Amino acid sequence: MRQRGSGLGGGGLDPSARGFPSFQPLDAAAKPRPATPSPGALGSDGVRVTMESALTARDRVGVQDFVLLENFTSEAAFIENLRRRFRENLIYTYIGPVLVSVNPYRDLQIYSRQHMERYRGVSFYEVPPHLFAVADTVYRALRTERRDQAVMISGESGAGKTEATKRLLQFYAETCPAPERGGAVRDRLLQSNPVLEAFGNAKTLRNDNSSRFGKYMDVQFDFKKSRVVHQNHGERNFHIFYQLLEGGEEETLRRLGLERNPQSYLYLVKGQCAKVSSINDKSDWKVVRKALTVIDFTEDEVEDLLSIVASVLHLGNTHFAADEESNAQVTTEHQLKYLSRLLGVEGLTLREALTHRKIIAKGEELLSPLNLEQAAYARDALAKAVYSRTFTWLVEKINRSLASKDAESPSWRGTTVLGLLDIYGFEVFQHNSFEQFCINYCNEKLQQLFIELTLKSEQEEYEAEGIAWEPVQYFNNKIICDLVEEKFKGIISILDEECLRPGEATDLTFLEKLEDTVKPHPHFLTHKLADQRTRKSLGRGEFRLLHYAGEVTYSVTGFLDKNNDLLFRNLKETMCGSENPIMSRCFDRSELSDKKRPETVATQFKMSLLQLVEILKSKEPAYIRCIKPNDAKQPGRCDEVLVRHQVKYLGLMENLRVRRAGFAYRRKYEAFLQRYKSLCPETWPTWAGRPQDGVAVLIRHLGYKPEEYKMGRTKIFIRFPKTLFATEDALEVRRQSLGEREAPPFLSQWDLFWGAGRLPSPGSLPRPPSAALSRSRPSVCSLCCPWMHPEHVPTVLCSLLLSFIYSPFTYPLSSFSHSLIHATPRALTAPGPQRVPPSSGPLTSFPNHSHEDPGCLEGLSLAAEIPPGEAIRFGDQGSSGGAGSGTRAGQHGHGEETESWWRGTLGRRKAAKRKWAAQTIRRLLRGFILRHAPRCPENAFFLDHVRASFLLNLRRQLPRNVLDTSWPTPPPALHEASELLRELCKKNMVWKYCRSISPEWKQQLQQKAVASEIFKGKKDNYPQSVPRLFISTRLGTDEISPRVLQALGSETIQYAVPVVKYDRKGYKARSRQLLLTPSAVVIVEEAKVKQRIDYANLTGISVSSLSDSLFVLHVQREDNKQKGDVVLQSDHVIETLTKTALSADRVSNVSINQGSIAFAGGPGRDGIIDFTPGSELLITKAKNGHLAVVAPRLNSR
Repeated sequence: MRQRGSGLGGGGLDPSARGFPSFQPLDAAAKPRPATPSPGALGSDGVRVTMESALTARDRVGVQDFVLLENFTSEAAFIENLRRRFRENLIYTYIGPVLVSVNPYRDLQIYSRQHMERYRGVSFYEVPPHLFAVADTVYRALRTERRDQAVMISGESGAGKTEATKRLLQFYAETCPAPERGGAVRDRLLQSNPVLEAFGNAKTLRNDNSSRFGKYMDVQFDFKKSRVVHQNHGERNFHIFYQLLEGGEEETLRRLGLERNPQSYLYLVKGQCAKVSSINDKSDWKVVRKALTVIDFTEDEVEDLLSIVASVLHLGNTHFAADEESNAQVTTEHQLKYLSRLLGVEGLTLREALTHRKIIAKGEELLSPLNLEQAAYARDALAKAVYSRTFTWLVEKINRSLASKDAESPSWRGTTVLGLLDIYGFEVFQHNSFEQFCINYCNEKLQQLFIELTLKSEQEEYEAEGIAWEPVQYFNNKIICDLVEEKFKGIISILDEECLRPGEATDLTFLEKLEDTVKPHPHFLTHKLADQRTRKSLGRGEFRLLHYAGEVTYSVTGFLDKNNDLLFRNLKETMCGSENPIMSRCFDRSELSDKKRPETVATQFKMSLLQLVEILKSKEPAYIRCIKPNDAKQPGRCDEVLVRHQVKYLGLMENLRVRRAGFAYRRKYEAFLQRYKSLCPETWPTWAGRPQDGVAVLIRHLGYKPEEYKMGRTKIFIRFPKTLFATEDALEVRRQSLGEREAPPFLSQWDLFWGAGRLPSPGSLPRPPSAALSRSRPSVCSLCCPWMHPEHVPTVLCSLLLSFIYSPFTYPLSSFSHSLIHATPRALTAPGPQRVPPSSGPLTSFPNHSHEDPGCLEGLSLAAEIPPGEAIRFGDQGSSGGAGSGTRAGQHGHGEETESWWRGTLGRRKAAKRKWAAQTIRRLLRGFILRHAPRCPENAFFLDHVRASFLLNLRRQLPRNVLDTSWPTPPPALHEASELLRELCKKNMVWKYCRSISPEWKQQLQQKAVASEIFKGKKDNYPQSVPRLFISTRLGTDEISPRVLQALGSETIQYAVPVVKYDRKGYKARSRQLLLTPSAVVIVEEAKVKQRIDYANLTGISVSSLSDSLFVLHVQREDNKQKGDVVLQSDHVIETLTKTALSADRVSNVSINQGSIAFAGGPGRDGIIDFTPGSELLITKAKNGHLAVVAPRLNSR
């Protein structure tokens, strides 16, 4: 299976000869890797490692497998178990082999290399639930069974699907074998992710980094590409646009004709969310730029790719106006010039393709002009096609860089594959349209497949174990899938028929046809078909489907347009002739020879989905279901309503019910016997027979009832969780009784040592009774001295402690710590006193020592109390005898004397500290009570403390610039001083700022101040212009005709900008240049000065309050040289009008109008421009003879 336009996992992870995952088509060789035994995986309490072990804490942390829920049909019990685990930072839970993951919205430090090794090569249930457990199980199944595998990751936006995919890729990249060149492949694999995220992810209302293309690209790119031209409020376009504008080099942006401000581009402002606090576009650009180099992009390819990205932005800024015949004409020559160069196409050809449609009738080609609405549709369709095809090319390019093509492995293309599918979850919004219909149809189809495969795997396991299969009752959603996809009678077929039929087809006629065709269906409802009560919740333009996950109401508005998302033929022809190497690959000329009508979006989607289902059926699936705990992206917060919504729409309860229809628990005989053998006298401590027989004896002893279990060929099957819980609780009791009866013998040796008054020899102490008991109570030597054998631990500890206690000289504790950690067992266990040179370092901790372990050096807690350099005299025996000399009474006397002295010293120190603390607190409290009184000895300490605290805090929180108005709140006594300091600080910052201003920047600020005075709060698109710098001129002298320069003579051009002039009669749009000289506004047509307006004759300037870019220059009517007022349009209207008003000294004469503008069209001919808000900029001649302008509202006022 070849990956078609996929993202992270559409194709497959290739455990190939190089040993690293690849996005190559699902056809790469899998070499076995050594199964490394995993160290014990720790649970939340640091001890429990297996699923069964954690059952003892089920009341606190829930169960690790939902199958073990006693009340498995209760949704409340399901969510409560999820909540308990989430509260304990246990974000993973199983439903049998299915992994449920809850997004923690923080880094839990559970994806390190150490965690990867912990989950390598271990049985699925030997370790706590984890993403890596699924990853390792899938890989080992691929390797041992030689069957293709697929990991399906689903969930709604923000649930963590993309992060889960990244972690899986990280696991395979880090843990798969890496011979020779494998490191380069691993780097490409990891670096491909930021590139795919930049081009395929965007900020949505639910997720700041939402994958909008998914991972099996051919499933849904055809409708998600609509994000290129439209975003809902609060959403962004794809990350790459913002990254390029924010992080691109100045030279790169200049070459591409781009400005840094995203607000300058129509395709980036519709969501009104260019900046996102959680995203650093500038930093991300550096990562993407570096990644492109790592994954084998040449500099030329990067340049071509960025040219395409820039061309999409220029397409969005391409505007049209209507001529006398209401046909669309391109008015933005500046954009057309850049589009021609960036896409490598002829400018005239592109202009014609954007404003005309080629129709082939009876073998003859005809060009039909487009109106404004059709031209805007063609422009947006081209932008979407360019971007989506480029993304497909990008994925294929990455796949080639990751492909394993070793000469030593010529047959690598015919073997096993591991595929990843990151798929969107079921979506139910307040307003659901065509996109949600397709998404939910996909989930419906995948749910059908999921249930089928789950039942199939269950049945196969039962048959393999020789257990009778009991039919499972479940909801078969085939009836819903057929409703959507059935030929001729399904919703998609009816939608296509309505799109293709001649005549006036609308969304409502589509709904009427639906009602006539599928009206008796039990899962379909409309306003017309509903009863009186249900009609209140259904609009006349809506239909409702009863999905497996619940009811969803869809609005048919836009269904036909979105399904007919086609690219006109002449636009295809234009792009097929592109000289941009990437575009020439994306638009193949073979498309032009195909005379058939292209398939609609819904049909493409259906065919891709059916193909995906066939691919998944040929693989062994693994499932990861991702859940978002809250909409605010806050760690530790669980919104029960939101979680219940996702549990329902992910079908988790249905999955659990199917899984629990048979047996809740199953385990290999060997594992079951090894765990529970201590519960039966006949199987403890060892069982010599077959494991199956041992389990039979064990469960007979435990009193299992026949209906509670079944014995398979290799496994025991337990039907009810309560049976397993009772067994686990009995095991916990048994372990405690074993621990009391079989305490380590060396713990009782202390009595022997004190009674004999001598040190033990190395062989006099027995070994600990069992390895298990040693593990449950680690000693300090096992922690600090990893070289020490367990049998030496008691001898070494006792020898050290007794030698230390019996020493007749002062012994610094630091020397003792040094000898404990670094001495060898032989030296430490020799009897008799040992003199060690004193040292001055304190004993504060032991390396690698777990302070939580109750068995670690309990008798030496005093050591941590000894100050540096101090020592204790532990007795004076007055003789040169060994450690065994003297009497027991004498030894005890010395110890008691020392202990008494040291306790007294510690007590005195503690008393002094407490006394000082009490006095300080008393002074502060007294001062706080008298804080408003005049200064006196009783409140002086408190007032000084408050003043010092304020000044120190002020030093850390001084304003950073002149715009920063923050200032800490002062105490009452410092209010006047605070104001003086604030004024001084502000003056200092202003003085520093003014000194740093260049003349050019001063002029910029002056112009911005004038623009603010004129437009702030009055013009809708003014806020978008604020961060955008005014340019000294928009046209260079090389772009102005020499004849015009000659006509101007000695007059200098202060500012020049391309504009569109609308004729006073007919309002035909014509390209012009506007020049500002010291004395006049000059309108230029190519090499001819068309109109000169002296500033003295400029009576005013009018502009609308909307976001359009039209304005009118009013001239004196008495001036016979003037033809009348001038109607112009500029892409930089705020900048142009500000500079014009300053040059003509007409700042107070700029009028901002609402509704309409009247202008003089010539002698006796006045004209009117009507302005209305709308979704897109349209300029056309209305039937009443007025110039009608529709402009989108960018900012609510």
